[in-house]
Amino acid sequence: MRAFGGCGLLPWEVTANYIRSGHRSVDEFEPESLRTIVISEDLGIKAVVGKPKGKTTMEVVSYLFDVSKGWTLEKAKDWFERHQQKRHGGTEHFIAVLPFKVVEKVAEKPLRIRGIALTAGMSRNLNIYLPEELEAFAQKLVSAPVYIEHVAVPNAVGKVVDAHWDGENLWYEAEIYDDEVAEKIRRGLIRHVSIGADYERLDVVDGKIPRGLHNAELSLVAVPGIPEANIQIVEKLAEQGAEPIASGE
Repeated sequence: MRAFGGCGLLPWEVTANYIRSGHRSVDEFEPESLRTIVISEDLGIKAVVGKPKGKTTMEVVSYLFDVSKGWTLEKAKDWFERHQQKRHGGTEHFIAVLPFKVVEKVAEKPLRIRGIALTAGMSRNLNIYLPEELEAFAQKLVSAPVYIEHVAVPNAVGKVVDAHWDGENLWYEAEIYDDEVAEKIRRGLIRHVSIGADYERLDVVDGKIPRGLHNAELSLVAVPGIPEANIQIVEKLAEQGAEPIASGE
């Protein structure tokens, strides 16, 4: 293993299987909160996340770059720098239409939620989402991080585990790893999501048409982007053998 220095962090590390970004000491985090999430299976990027002691949100400890995917130290550092710049740059945010459902909550397992991330047509800010663009975007949403209010990487609270296009709507399923955020969802304090993505180009024809959506993120938001949208939360009380309970409209 080779180590390389980094400002304010423990050094970058190179092993036979992974390149690990400059990272914080695990002693700063609650031991039981540490877990590894997939950022991109295709690119071979994972992240170790955890809850810092005294804080309530999950933060990134370090990134792991799979050497078998062709990563070198130089490529990994370049990705890291560009990724940070994009998070502070011109990402276009798209407001989702719900329902928002709780799929599963089992002790020692992440909370699983699902809902509609985007729907075809024109949004309130005159973005026009074409069916073919959303269909192509579906698989790019898988493994995207879940944030709170579009806050950048250090506050990731989960990831998207599945997404599909049904001809009208882009559906997602996500896992929430932060217990406090999960509890707010269960209590109905957080009911809405918003999509963030970069686009390759923006056509203007009676509205803005984003093309080539990529670099996806899913954010949990407290205030709905579309106030009139119907919202439903469903919780399965599997441990009690009860039927799903629906609340809120």
